[in-house]
Amino acid sequence: MNDDPRRARQMVVESASAGPEVRAVRETSMQWFAALVDLGRAEMADPEELPRAVAEITAGSIYNRLHVAIEQGDFSAGESMVPELMYCAVLPYLGVEAALEELRMAPPG
Repeated sequence: MNDDPRRARQMVVESASAGPEVRAVRETSMQWFAALVDLGRAEMADPEELPRAVAEITAGSIYNRLHVAIEQGDFSAGESMVPELMYCAVLPYLGVEAALEELRMAPPG
């Protein structure tokens, strides 16, 4: 986000109110991101224990945190939020201890 603030704003904030083609690309990207998060189920003893909706909710929450930061012009927040966002991504699949470990990690950079 910090490397290309203009593109970050276009991709995350402005795409929500763009034309149908851009919104379709945005939706495809969101589904891809949810599928990436959903890979966490494979780490569980019983992958069927949680529905895919958990990944969609988690991905949407992460996206929303980035959206708010970008909308407020805080393009450097992306890296500093990585531990918090990883906590959110890991928690439903690996539990509290693994999520807390993510929270204790230093942000990249």
